[in-house]
Amino acid sequence: MKSIVCFVVEPKMRGKGIATALLKTLSVDAKSNNYSYIEAYPALGKFNELNYHGPYSMYERLGFTLQDNRTDETVVRKYL
Repeated sequence: MKSIVCFVVEPKMRGKGIATALLKTLSVDAKSNNYSYIEAYPALGKFNELNYHGPYSMYERLGFTLQDNRTDETVVRKYL
């Protein structure tokens, strides 16, 4: 398993697809290195700058599925 803990994107660069590009690249890299899945911990609901895990919708768009819905965050996975 490869785990994604956070994304740090300069505030003026947010909304330009940088985190999505990083996540796509990480998925390709993980697969080529024989990881079975990627796991991340985004919060559900309205995204704000304190949610450094990245928005849930980004993971959902890239094929991650909900594994666990905890009080303050979720666990999502993408099997490779």
